[in-house]
Amino acid sequence: LGWLRGDLHYYYLTRFALNVNQKTVERCSINEPGMHPTIRTILKNHAIDEARHMQMSRATGVLTMARMSNPVAKTIACLGYAHFAANLYIGRHRNDSRLPRETRTRTLQLCGVTRERAAEAYRQWRDRVNQPEDPPLVRAGRAYYVRCNHGYIDDLAAPDWLKARMRKILDAAYPD
Repeated sequence: LGWLRGDLHYYYLTRFALNVNQKTVERCSINEPGMHPTIRTILKNHAIDEARHMQMSRATGVLTMARMSNPVAKTIACLGYAHFAANLYIGRHRNDSRLPRETRTRTLQLCGVTRERAAEAYRQWRDRVNQPEDPPLVRAGRAYYVRCNHGYIDDLAAPDWLKARMRKILDAAYPD
C-alpha cells in the first residue's frame, strides 16, 4: 500500500508487530528444556536484537502515525495494522491459512519428511490432536504480544474510537 502511495508509512507502522512476534517466539523457545546450549545462545542473542528492533519500530510507527495528516489514510492504516497484528499469531491459530500451513509443512520437508506426512503432522498440530492445551510459555507469549500491541495502539496519534476498534480486532484473534 505504501509503495502505491509513494511512501513507506504503512510499512513502518506494521514493523512493530513483526518484531514483537519474533522476539516473543524466540524468548519462549529459549526456555524449552533439552535445547542445545549453542542454539539457546543464538536465540538469546537474536532476541536481544529483536528487542532493539522493537524499540526502533515502535518509535518509527508512532512518528509515522503522528505525521499522517489525512484522517481516511490514518483510519485505513490503523485498521490495516490491527488486522495484520491479529494474524501474526503465537502458537496455533484457529484461522488456518496457506502461509502458515505451507511454512510449517515445507520446513518439515526440508528436514526429510515426506509431503504427505508433513501435511498430516500440520493437521494434527493445528487440530491439537496430541496437545489440546498450549504450554504455559506459549500462553505467556500470547499475553505478552497482546500487551505490547495494546501499548503501541495507545501511543498512536489516532482517535479513541479507532484505538478501541483496533484493540477489539486484536483481542478477537487472542481470546485467551
